[in-house]
Amino acid sequence: MAGVVRGLAADRQRASRDAQESLAYLAEQTGGFAVVNTNDLAGGLSRISNDVQDYYVIGYEPDRDTFARKGKPPRLHRIAVNVRRAGVRVRSRREFIGVSDPERPSGPLTPPQQLVRAAMSPFSSATIAVRATNLPGYSRRRGMFVRTVLHLDAQALVFSTDATGTRTASADLIGLVFDSEGAQVHTIGTGFDVRLEDAAAEQAIQGGLVYTARVPIEKPGGYQLRYAIRDRRSGAIGSVGGFVNVPDVTGGAFALSGLVLRGGERTAASEPMDSDGFSVRPADALRVYQRGTQLSYSYEIYNAGTAVQAVTSLWRGTDKLTSLPPETLRPPADGGPFGAAGGLTLADDLPAGAYVLRVAATSVDPKHAKTVREAAQQLSFDIK
Repeated sequence: MAGVVRGLAADRQRASRDAQESLAYLAEQTGGFAVVNTNDLAGGLSRISNDVQDYYVIGYEPDRDTFARKGKPPRLHRIAVNVRRAGVRVRSRREFIGVSDPERPSGPLTPPQQLVRAAMSPFSSATIAVRATNLPGYSRRRGMFVRTVLHLDAQALVFSTDATGTRTASADLIGLVFDSEGAQVHTIGTGFDVRLEDAAAEQAIQGGLVYTARVPIEKPGGYQLRYAIRDRRSGAIGSVGGFVNVPDVTGGAFALSGLVLRGGERTAASEPMDSDGFSVRPADALRVYQRGTQLSYSYEIYNAGTAVQAVTSLWRGTDKLTSLPPETLRPPADGGPFGAAGGLTLADDLPAGAYVLRVAATSVDPKHAKTVREAAQQLSFDIK
């Protein structure tokens, strides 16, 4: 019997390895990479998303003789692309079959079609710079959700000025939400007008604009959120995407909400993240800070049941730079969600670049005293 079990386990391991190797080979041959051997679905998807945030697209049109003539079998062609500039990487497929693509209908796209195409594209459009922060959360009244905070580059919008000095701009926005199976589960479509009084207009345009959306989530798991915005006057488009993992709070899982960062003095626990009064400054939506800034962070804790031990750490890449002393957080008597907050100062000697603030928490399962439950959330930001 033991031999049969070992044989079945080996077969499963071999099948899993074969499936991963074939997919990794496909990704490598077409200019991509594979994320394997990890349980961090959101982290792996974020790595893929970050890889295509800043890019140039280079087109290549082969000679007509490259493609198979009618009645002739197509040939396999190899291709190699090299780049000389230091610090720049190039991704391209390594080979292609000489078969012509079918002709696509010509004609300009309508504004809604432009928005959908930009949102569906795996590449971000930077005509209007957009940065997204996706924060999973939960409330007893509304259930699980993701709150998206979009920072928009207001300087890329076209404003008109009336006789009183008031500046106005208008834009359309679309948001598409896909589950881990690739099925579209939610759509956001809206338009908005921006009115800036003369006294505060310049500061608002320089600092950027913030748009927030609450996306209801029915089931836990990994989700991809894609957003696109279009200036109605100029037709300029910006798009951004991100991945988020929504824990099963409704099902009783011990979990943390997304982290909210603010540059400034340490604050007390924030209001519940489902509060209609939720707001964030443009600078905090952009998540770019200077050395010496005192960061405050806040989050919510769900389904704790017992005291929570929380540890906050600062990372750059795979290096842990600092770790704050553990904090003991006690849940309310009714066992409902409760807030937590903290702060740290960005050292003056930190180099410019990307960083991650991470909060890891543990709590003893109230139903099983020997079981320690774990939950964590993290949020990236930049130091300039």
